[in-house]
Amino acid sequence: MDNLTFLIIIIVLIIIIYNIHYHYNKNESFENLLTLNPDQRCNILGQKKFMIRDIRTNLWLTSGQYEGFSKFLPGKFGVLLLLSEKPEEYLPLRILANPNDYLLASYNGEQIREVTNPTSKYFILEVCIYNGYNIIGYINEAEKQLYIYIDDNGNITSTLYPKEASRVEIIVI
Repeated sequence: MDNLTFLIIIIVLIIIIYNIHYHYNKNESFENLLTLNPDQRCNILGQKKFMIRDIRTNLWLTSGQYEGFSKFLPGKFGVLLLLSEKPEEYLPLRILANPNDYLLASYNGEQIREVTNPTSKYFILEVCIYNGYNIIGYINEAEKQLYIYIDDNGNITSTLYPKEASRVEIIVI
């Protein structure tokens, strides 16, 4: 490998790490990424990643920046999420910098929280497809499928009806 190729690879890696740190303000997750050995870090950074934006309001899903809860906020980018191996079948919202952290709906369905290794399938947010559009949904403890509606201020509420849910855009990086 010649020196120019090596320099380009180093610059690209620095830019990726800087972007993750800049756009992902949750320092403990970024520190978790830095404490990994180089093989693990390259494996995580090399994964397909995506972000979510509400189509109607153009608000981005951010992680843990609003009183410890995730919220939809204006900005250039949202939190980097890890794309699953079979996104057509199952697309849970998992944090790229710490893939064991999932985004879950709170018990009242009005907030989004980050949980490490959730012990059940309940409240785990995932992208669903309804009439050709992406929406965010979850299953509550009563085994009911609920969906997320995002208001103009980025607050969320849950609804039983997928037609009332906010349409979201998945931006694959």
